Amino acid sequence: MEIQGFDNIEDMFAAIEGSRSIAKSRFEQMPSRVRNSLKAEGQKYVQDSGYGFLIFGEAKVSEHEEDREMDAEQPWYQLVRAYSSACPDGELGTTPVCDMTPISDEMFENAKAAGWDAGMLDMKEFYELVVDEITSILIG
Repeated sequence: MEIQGFDNIEDMFAAIEGSRSIAKSRFEQMPSRVRNSLKAEGQKYVQDSGYGFLIFGEAKVSEHEEDREMDAEQPWYQLVRAYSSACPDGELGTTPVCDMTPISDEMFENAKAAGWDAGMLDMKEFYELVVDEITSILIG
């Protein structure tokens, strides 16, 4: 992840629109079973923070009608509660679905028990389980 600076607000909005277009395109290229799984309330996921640590989270569905309307207009973003070693209590936000990798509830609980610190996990086993989770979603 890179921190960007802008000379004016128009450049900032152009960069935001560019990021949205990329997220939409990558979302549309994902297998529909994976997309649908990641959009399901309670689905656990992992993603790279871009800062050297992993983010673990779970998909949420907002109780607010405006949020649900936004989700229908931009399904390539997902409302989530995200946790990491940098934010162990979690925070509510949105993330591009294409950046989420589905994980099992057990994997999520193991990461939680490790204080969201991936360094405390057996990463070889962790990634093997990630592949198993994605495979199970794809073959139904």
